[in-house]
Formats: sequence, C-alpha cells, structure tokens
Amino acid sequence: MELSRKISNLIADFRGLPSDESCALFHREVLMHDALKHLCAKYLKGIPKSMNSNLVDNWRLIVGSKYSKYCSPARVLPNGTLVIKVDNSVIRTELCFEISAILSRMNEIGCCDRIRSVKFIL
Repeated sequence: MELSRKISNLIADFRGLPSDESCALFHREVLMHDALKHLCAKYLKGIPKSMNSNLVDNWRLIVGSKYSKYCSPARVLPNGTLVIKVDNSVIRTELCFEISAILSRMNEIGCCDRIRSVKFIL
C-alpha cells in the first residue's frame, strides 16, 4: 500500500525519523522488460527492420515449426552465408537436406535477399 508523502512524513515524525522534503515523485516499480518494450514502441516506430530481425521474426516460417525449436540463426557472413546454430548433429543432418527449401522460403518472404548459402554449426 502506497502512502502519500504527507502521511509518510507524519509517520516519520511520529517515529522520530527525518521527513522527506524532496520534490521527487513516488513511482511504481516497472519491470525492465516492460520499460524496454514501451521505449522501443515509442522511439523505433518508423525505423525499418533489419535483416536480422526479419530472420528472427520469420524463423518458424523459414525452417518450419518442426525444426525451429532446435536451431536459430547465428549470423550472416559478409559473403552471404547464413550461419545456423543447431542443437545436435541429427538436426544438422536433417536440415542439410532442406537447404534449398530454406533458401527458397527466405526468398519468398523477401526478408533476406543477400543470403546465398547456408552453413550449420553445433
């Protein structure tokens, strides 16, 4: 329960503590996640998305929901190679058979025109 400054000062005076005479306002606690979400929505509204954020946003569509839980985009090399971090070698082997489908889905979505090949790392 939050008390007003006047009541807090009355209680402090009764207990023999110094009163709070500052001009600061009492604010409720805000989680860092919520504060960052609010700031991003406020200040990044008109900025176009980068290729990396498009990759992350569309990852489930690109690799499919079957594999999206077990891999993630790590980085894009300057030569146009997408490096995908996979959890284990079984998923890496299965995704090797899907390279052409992954590249075609990225071109369909239009988020990654620069990517020409895919590489997998554990």
